[in-house]
Amino acid sequence: MLEVKNLRVHFNNAAPDRFAVDGISFRVKTGGILGIVGESGSGKSVTAMAISGLLVRRDCTYEGEVWLDGKEILHCEREEMRAMQGEDIGVIFQEPMSSFDPVMKIGKQVEESLKVHHPEMTKEERRKAAIEALTQAELDDPETVYEKYPHELSGGMLQRCMIAAAIIHKPKLLLADEPTTALDVTIQSQILKLLKKINKTSGTTILFISHNMQVIRKLSQRVIVMQRGKIVEKGTVEKVFLHPQHPYTQKLIESIPARDRHLRDLSHKEAVMSDLKNIKILTHSAIRLEGEKIIYSDPFHLSDEPHDADIILVTHDHYDHFSAEDIAKVRKEDSRLVCPASVKPLALEAGIPEEQITVLAPGERSLIDSVVVSAVPSYNVNKKFHPKENGWLGYIVTMGGLRYWIAGDTDDNEDIRKISCDIALVPVGGTYTMTAEEAAAVVNAIHPKFAVPMHYGDIVGSEEDAKRFASLLDPEIGCDFAR
Repeated sequence: MLEVKNLRVHFNNAAPDRFAVDGISFRVKTGGILGIVGESGSGKSVTAMAISGLLVRRDCTYEGEVWLDGKEILHCEREEMRAMQGEDIGVIFQEPMSSFDPVMKIGKQVEESLKVHHPEMTKEERRKAAIEALTQAELDDPETVYEKYPHELSGGMLQRCMIAAAIIHKPKLLLADEPTTALDVTIQSQILKLLKKINKTSGTTILFISHNMQVIRKLSQRVIVMQRGKIVEKGTVEKVFLHPQHPYTQKLIESIPARDRHLRDLSHKEAVMSDLKNIKILTHSAIRLEGEKIIYSDPFHLSDEPHDADIILVTHDHYDHFSAEDIAKVRKEDSRLVCPASVKPLALEAGIPEEQITVLAPGERSLIDSVVVSAVPSYNVNKKFHPKENGWLGYIVTMGGLRYWIAGDTDDNEDIRKISCDIALVPVGGTYTMTAEEAAAVVNAIHPKFAVPMHYGDIVGSEEDAKRFASLLDPEIGCDFAR
């Protein structure tokens, strides 16, 4: 859909050998989301300006090619580019407070490009299109917002208005140049979810530019890392974040604030104990980690109340009591599911789109919405409800620098000693899980800093099972009950 070939941009007032963009090439497929990340001055915004035709041509020289849907647009005539700006290419800028005319109402500014590209539209038709775009940008009471002046709206609302102006023509390509920089983290998260929704519902290709690695990780499917006008690394988000190759990329990732870094003066055990405050057992196999992610492990026999899981983990190749309906009960629109290959048909049947399903083989790991999930294999499992000898020990979930083992159903065996974790979350007792004795043997073999026995009545044991489990633990392992 978008292809950039050997793009170079040199500003006339710069040194002859100093290129703002120096020979970069990349592709973005239709409906994809590509993140461009790098420090200030790395060439991110100049790349976007070259693609969108916003470079002042008399101020720079440029070479290379930019192809959009089979048309070369870097060297096209200005009239051709103007016809595409807004219509085929939408742009979201990073300063919503300063990007709107303060003496013109929001609605007139959102619909302004319609006058240029569709002069045949009536005043009422333009108003209707603007309100539709404001609605798509998820602004409450769009009719009222249409009549407001910029100073009457918050920064987050103005950013949504800017998104509305950018998508009013339903462009093929949306360039977002640090659109969350001036916003607080709560509004930032809302804007990212909105962009994901636009991408999903309309198939709009997004080129997202940011210096914030966390933001890039949450939104993008692929990422390119720029330094001094060059691309130093590119690949899937998972590959770049989990296995960064270039020293600059490694430094960018190290700069991401982690919750455990403010605990660096504490001992490791004290850090783990502090982290226990962020674990909340919700219902059955549901836990909340880090105060933000709700994670389910093997969600079966659930009540009919909604659960809204962020990440759903399935540990076993098959349950005779596990169904698509169980998955459907805990999922929300953007839930991600991690599972063995044999569970994927159930997930599709439950209505989870294929792009939101991650299939992991034993020993593999993946980056799922800022959470590293590792599938832990087990061998020689003889429980009768396992259809295969190769069962699962659950998942290692890494957040904030600490590792949580979310256990599946297993017996103690030699392979369990390969697990390394800080906190073990272990289902104890009941029909389908380990007895207190089995669970204690497993946790003693792993030897985490803390263990949390989870019990859910007739499905997964009782409080007595949990207390029995705690009494059998190595005294060096702390134990806290599910809350």
